[in-house]
Amino acid sequence: MRELIIQTYIEQKNGSFSFEGMSIPADTANRHYSAMLREVADGNATIEYYAGSAREAADALADLVNTERSWRDAELAKTDIDIYKLEDAGLDATAYRAYRMALRDYPQQSDFPNGARPTAN
Repeated sequence: MRELIIQTYIEQKNGSFSFEGMSIPADTANRHYSAMLREVADGNATIEYYAGSAREAADALADLVNTERSWRDAELAKTDIDIYKLEDAGLDATAYRAYRMALRDYPQQSDFPNGARPTAN
């Protein structure tokens, strides 16, 4: 009995596919693309998305960390103003102070920067 080998095509960021060093454009007029689709439909091939290199993943994480820290810094600046306004009016700013504490602690969360952002209650 012959062993069935499942081929794996890798979808690139630009929408093309790669297989054994060959680049296949996503074009139905291209015979390799049509053959690939038939193989996938017949269950003889799979398509996986290229997740990128370790360097690309590290860069994406660094961008997300910077985005989350910028958001947090802007929220901290806003709460400063809100706390001053409440205190000037003789009102209780306890909820805003708790929110500020959560904002300051946000980067130390174990799932930062992918975790839930703190919310004002």
